[in-house]
Amino acid sequence: MVVCSQGFSPEYSGGSGVYVNGIYKYIPYTKYLKVPAMPAPSKGLYPFFNLLHHFKIRKYIAKELQHESSAYEIIHNANVVPFPEIKKTRVVTTVHHVSLGWKPGIKTRISAPMDFRMEKSMIDNSDYIIAVSDFTKERILHYFSFPEERIRVISNGTDTDVFYPRVLSEERFILFPNVLRYPYRKGTYFILPILRKLMGLYDLKCIITGKSSPEGKRIIDDASNKFRYAGFVNTEELARLYSQAMYVIFPSMYEGFGLIPAEVMASGGAIVSSDVGSVSEYCRSGTNGFVLPHNREKWVEVMKELIENSDLREHIRKNNRKEKVRSLNL
Repeated sequence: MVVCSQGFSPEYSGGSGVYVNGIYKYIPYTKYLKVPAMPAPSKGLYPFFNLLHHFKIRKYIAKELQHESSAYEIIHNANVVPFPEIKKTRVVTTVHHVSLGWKPGIKTRISAPMDFRMEKSMIDNSDYIIAVSDFTKERILHYFSFPEERIRVISNGTDTDVFYPRVLSEERFILFPNVLRYPYRKGTYFILPILRKLMGLYDLKCIITGKSSPEGKRIIDDASNKFRYAGFVNTEELARLYSQAMYVIFPSMYEGFGLIPAEVMASGGAIVSSDVGSVSEYCRSGTNGFVLPHNREKWVEVMKELIENSDLREHIRKNNRKEKVRSLNL
């Protein structure tokens, strides 16, 4: 049995969605249990929403598995944070990231105990854990008491049937993908002042993709006409945008893996990424793209250089067209 939050919807984006859709093309399963979503509340109530979500999801899963959990050899918790204790069946949980340790300021003091409770229930009630990166494994061992010998690191991969180098003409836009559902974590507030500055200096646009939260919608409503919100785009269209963009930006504040830079590299594009998750493990800064700290001056410097230097962009693209990325495909 596979337990996940959105089933196998083609709109299930991000690392966890790619993971679920990718591996279950090849692994047979008896059933999937789709956990119902809860609409996100206003920004100020978000930590308490997390706690409510925790109790509701645990209760839902426990009820659904009450009479049939023993019918399965393995229950794979693919992308659900809270999980009840299952005594008769092995539970394997894939951990994409551990949220503890990254939220800033007063929000940390409010939400950290709630996040800890949710993630502890997931980890304590697992028999084995798959971590998507060495970074994620280190976080699990740092924050939780789970036997290291029962953790396996299996890195995320890209669908190379979709993300591969295309021969397309470069267009004058910067691509900022899949950022508006979680604007703070995805670095939207960090990068917006930089983008506004660059849009004023150069004749180019910024295309933003992905499903949006209410907070993300407010950001788009306030954006200038130099920004174009394309909404959700399927993987084929996203791969084309990766290839056509002058470069793609990934200024995320925190990730367990960081899949977008890998997809851009597989597509033969150019990427500017923050140094989060395992990005620096597979992207060599200055060769396959740029991996930067969260320093606005450094981002402005590199982004301006890439806009003005077509030879540098082509150097990165050429290297990525030859790069062997980890593939999801057999």
